[in-house]
Amino acid sequence: MPVRGGEVTLSEESLILRRSTLASSLFPDLEVDVARLLGWRRQAPTPAAPGWIHLLLMDARTNALVRSDVEGRTNPAVVRFAPAATEAFATLDRALTSVQAGYGLPGAAEHEASPESASDPTSDPAPGGAGGTGEPVSEEEWLAEPRQGTLWDIGEASRGAEVTGASPRKKKTAAAHPAPWDKVVTPDTVPEPDPNADMANPIYGQNVTVTGDVEPYDKGEVWQMIASAGGTVAKNVTKKTTLLIVGEWATTTTKEKRARELRDKGQEIEIWSFENFLDTVGKGD
Repeated sequence: MPVRGGEVTLSEESLILRRSTLASSLFPDLEVDVARLLGWRRQAPTPAAPGWIHLLLMDARTNALVRSDVEGRTNPAVVRFAPAATEAFATLDRALTSVQAGYGLPGAAEHEASPESASDPTSDPAPGGAGGTGEPVSEEEWLAEPRQGTLWDIGEASRGAEVTGASPRKKKTAAAHPAPWDKVVTPDTVPEPDPNADMANPIYGQNVTVTGDVEPYDKGEVWQMIASAGGTVAKNVTKKTTLLIVGEWATTTTKEKRARELRDKGQEIEIWSFENFLDTVGKGD
């Protein structure tokens, strides 16, 4: 979709902001792995004033509060909207909410969003929209809804409050277990599978994705364990995924939801706990 100073493409795995020639003289294009997205702050455009969506990212220096369009212009993690561009703003805001919550793209057919649904902010209800009934909401209701647009309240988490949206199965508090952003951040380099690995290992030949908290290791170390066992590491859950390793997390992650959806549709995907994985590679207690 067109935005101020560029164009945004959103999939269930990533958000890409391609900047215009003029905007790219200030910042390079922005590419964000959805797994790194903590949430976002937003300011809806009005007929007289521009708006923005400020992406909050793991381990980023760009998360400081943006208070005006002027500040937004100097922050590379801000997607800006021209005055009166309420439709584009609402479409991206709702799509981000759906993707981060694990619902997929609004109006998506199977796995891909059609151009028609991407341009229509009322073509699919927001997750739990209209009081949780699933009924479509108007653009005006969506823009007026008083929310931050995030599953994680960073301010509360930093003060030791219970993590937003925690499920009974994986309930945590930030005071008892700080959010391990350094442990879950996606590494830049994906290791190659060891061709000499033991073929009898259950991980050998699998296409493996990791999600959640993998303490006491970081994700790069876990990726190396997978590659050493002959598995192929993938950053995201796709139609090629055969194994998802799930570390403990405050909520069911987007990747786990996606894996379960694909499995329900017939794809053969195993879902292992991180403890099971450690036992398999000989790192368990």
